[in-house]
Amino acid sequence: MATAAGGALVATAIGTWLESGVGLGDVLVFLGYELAWVLLPGLALHRLLVPESGALERLAVGWACGYAVAIAAFHLTAAVGVRELFYGVPAVALLFLGRRSRVAGEVVPTRALAGLALVAALAVVFQALAFVPLVPLPGTTSAAYPPDPMFHLAVAAEALHHFPVTDPKVSGTALPYHLFAHYDMAGVAQVTGIQLPVVAFRLAAVPLLLLGTLVVGLLALRAGAVSAGVPLAAALFLFAGEIDLQPRIPYPFWGGSFFGLTFSPSFLLAVPLFGALVAVVLRLVATPHAGRGLWAVAALLAWAVGGAKGGSLAVLVGGCLLYAAVRRDRRALAAAGLAAAIAAVQLAVVYGGAGEGNLDFRLLGAVRSSSAVDALANWLAVVGPIGTLLAIAFGVVALLAAPLASARWAPRAGPAWLLLASVFAAGLVPLLLLTHRGESQLYLTQLGLLGATAVAGAGLERLLAGAGARLAAFGLAWAAALLVLAYLPSLLGKEGSDAHALWYGGLVALGGVVLLAARRVRVAVLVVVLAALVNVPLDAIAPLARAEADETRLSAGDDVTPDLHEGLEWIREHTPADAVLAVNVHDTNRGRFDNFVTSALAERRVFLEGWLYSILTREATPREVARGLEQPFPERKRLNDAVFAGDRTAAQTLRRRYGVSYLVVDKLHGARRPDLGELVFANAALEVVALG
Repeated sequence: MATAAGGALVATAIGTWLESGVGLGDVLVFLGYELAWVLLPGLALHRLLVPESGALERLAVGWACGYAVAIAAFHLTAAVGVRELFYGVPAVALLFLGRRSRVAGEVVPTRALAGLALVAALAVVFQALAFVPLVPLPGTTSAAYPPDPMFHLAVAAEALHHFPVTDPKVSGTALPYHLFAHYDMAGVAQVTGIQLPVVAFRLAAVPLLLLGTLVVGLLALRAGAVSAGVPLAAALFLFAGEIDLQPRIPYPFWGGSFFGLTFSPSFLLAVPLFGALVAVVLRLVATPHAGRGLWAVAALLAWAVGGAKGGSLAVLVGGCLLYAAVRRDRRALAAAGLAAAIAAVQLAVVYGGAGEGNLDFRLLGAVRSSSAVDALANWLAVVGPIGTLLAIAFGVVALLAAPLASARWAPRAGPAWLLLASVFAAGLVPLLLLTHRGESQLYLTQLGLLGATAVAGAGLERLLAGAGARLAAFGLAWAAALLVLAYLPSLLGKEGSDAHALWYGGLVALGGVVLLAARRVRVAVLVVVLAALVNVPLDAIAPLARAEADETRLSAGDDVTPDLHEGLEWIREHTPADAVLAVNVHDTNRGRFDNFVTSALAERRVFLEGWLYSILTREATPREVARGLEQPFPERKRLNDAVFAGDRTAAQTLRRRYGVSYLVVDKLHGARRPDLGELVFANAALEVVALG
């Protein structure tokens, strides 16, 4: 059964890639890279450092170690200027693969592995449904791209061609950012020769989704799950981030791990690395005399987690400190000290305090600012402050009810329950006390949810053990009722606060009637969990259905046309890697100064492109910058405008002081070409001028 499920999972991944426009040759080469540069080194290192390990732990933690090793090797070889040595990673790994090891640990039932494979396959499919229609491969059609994928593509291109990595859209300025996901993508492109957009927009996410599913399953096993709880935990983490019945808004309560996994490469990398690190710490606190090898694995993964998503180690440190305070465990204190020391070094050396701007203390700030809570508070304003409190309370429940409703029944033997609960509690701090631009602090809460959903999987397994056909039939009927409720506002022509009232007022009323009639704990938990599990299917499928009904595409627009892509591709193939470009367009057709198209697709540094995601913008007032009321680079903007107005003195300044060698004239969205040099490329959308 497990072998068949694994084969179906591989077939699903490959089929999804092929359907989304990836060539079979690229798929096969990428799989070879993942095996030779990631999985092989990781398994070899884990076998060397931790000779005795369970099979699932070996695969999940070893695979996570493989990402850390590949990223470290890419980082080191790029830093010392010998990128060619990165090709030798598999050969070095083979030297250690033959070391003896022994599989010793929990035996995972075949049904649990098959269930994990099914959950992972669903994750791959829903990720493709949510992401691919919004982000077509460049050059295949005219499209308007969300800014984040283009930003990450530009940073990956910078990592592929330069070291140290600086901000590609504001050339020569610092980029203190969590870069390990971009190193991963750049490493794939360097070794395989696969075009970077194919790696970043299609290939790289899938193995990380699979590994993340494995890691959550491993944590559930540690929490006491035996069979069904293993895949249930993974399903809760991936699909049930919040109770969300809105087909038009993907995260009305700021919750939902799946959105981050889909649109944030740094979070997608951090999830399996963080989960693997928690699994290692669980072994450390449960093993009286843990060997140095296990501590070495913990240090490696902690370094990788800190570089994958800044601030992530704070969740582990907080969880270990809470655990140590209750159990008075020195090993937990030592793990907290190790993670804190690594985080401190990275903060000083890599991040330099970046990201702390716009971070404020505000009680329940994230919940209060969410669109659904705001709308519910307006609807309940007739009862005064009590209505606001009810809306906030419902927001907290919508975020946390699914895992907490199940976790209560998890077994509490051994250290696993307490440590996983402590990690979850540490992750609640950003949710309850902090607010940040775009509520990005909630990524830390979602990492904490790894602990909660692992425990919840074990609890749900015990709670539903022996559930009969009547309960299953009720579950199907309840899920159908939820889907009807989700689309009821559209059928009645309701929008805004009225729609929220129908969605969640109806949910509370309907759920209350069911619970009063049933008066059974099993039914209550099933009601809550299924209400959350419709979240991701609605978010992924509803936009596609609307686009189909409107006979349009989710990516409709002309940010990047085939002609524009052709011109940017010409730049990538015919200019030096260290060339610096000046562009005439900063906001495409969104008016938000978040155009990163040239640096992403030409894979060249740009003097001044979209500046919304720059460090100076984050330290300023992002909303004012986005509206054009504040300019973080006034001198650069003045020079850039002067050059494209034909000012030769400004052009000489750009050439001499900033190393600009080409002007890129986007004729679709910008002004005409200035007469300042030799025209070296032209088509209907783009002209490239070499400055004299």
